[in-house]
Amino acid sequence: MKNRSMWLLIAFVASASAGLAWAAKKEIVTMAPEDLKWIEVPKSGGVQVANVSGDVMKGAYAAFAKIPAGQMHPMHTHSKDTKAVVMSGTFLLTAEGGVEKRLGPGSYFDVPGGLKHTSGCAAGAPCLLFQEGPGAFDMKPVEAKAADKK
Repeated sequence: MKNRSMWLLIAFVASASAGLAWAAKKEIVTMAPEDLKWIEVPKSGGVQVANVSGDVMKGAYAAFAKIPAGQMHPMHTHSKDTKAVVMSGTFLLTAEGGVEKRLGPGSYFDVPGGLKHTSGCAAGAPCLLFQEGPGAFDMKPVEAKAADKK
């Protein structure tokens, strides 16, 4: 009886392991440009996103983003970190009190959640970014100080 129980336990562990291995099967994910489904971000002035994994509007994500040429976003923050690579165009990024960074194709940036900054796309050509974040993307405007409003 003792041996039978041991064999049943071994069989159970083996089948559970096989099931976990099957569930953890790794696959290559590919997506051609023509397969991207672009959607316009509401109230964004023409910014479009195409989810690659997750959903940029709902939770953790990886996505492409198109920003129209010349579009600037005034001082704002994001709830979560935002990491991105500039694919085309010149992306402009300035931390509060900092110096403007002009980021061309191949440039990388990581904006920590809660950091006040401005961003946008330089005039001349639209910007294409590949970005990811651990939670839904948002943009919270930062109120200008009373002295700045004059």
